[in-house]
Amino acid sequence: MLLKDFHDVFHDPIESVPGNVHFDLNPEVTQVQCSPRNVPVALKARVKEELDKHVKAGNLTPVTEPTAWISNMVTVAKPDKIRICIDPKPLNQALLRSHYHMPTLEDVLYILPKARVFTLVDARDAFLQCKLDEESSRLTTFWTPWGRMRWPKLPFGVSVAPEIYQRKQHELLSGLAGIEPFCV
Repeated sequence: MLLKDFHDVFHDPIESVPGNVHFDLNPEVTQVQCSPRNVPVALKARVKEELDKHVKAGNLTPVTEPTAWISNMVTVAKPDKIRICIDPKPLNQALLRSHYHMPTLEDVLYILPKARVFTLVDARDAFLQCKLDEESSRLTTFWTPWGRMRWPKLPFGVSVAPEIYQRKQHELLSGLAGIEPFCV
């Protein structure tokens, strides 16, 4: 009943939280363009279908111009879907972290000492709710068997993503009494 009544919440394109995310890079780290990896033949059709879905939803954009950074694509095959990620190991080494405080459960319980009711909100594709600025989006370029793509939204695999998402949640919910976001 709930899934039917709120179909748009569970299936429509993901809305973005306000503001753009910018990645700061350590200028001393050399730019890396990884060599492309193959996708297993048995997964190619499912991977292509998932990439096309992401392009249609605005989560991925094809890249034709030269880019300084190119990561590899990682596919995670689950029984019901394929998850597309990037393997940004070299990029992660260059990203400067904001070192945003990631609260623990003890932190939350200290802030809300009289709380007796807790609600879990599972944010669908949480990181994809954060838009990247153009420069940062180009840093997320990765290889596919059908050409290069980039993420205009915060992708899974980027080391700074959890801190960015936690900060965004704090910004969105600040000032609301009795509410403390806790991302896990």
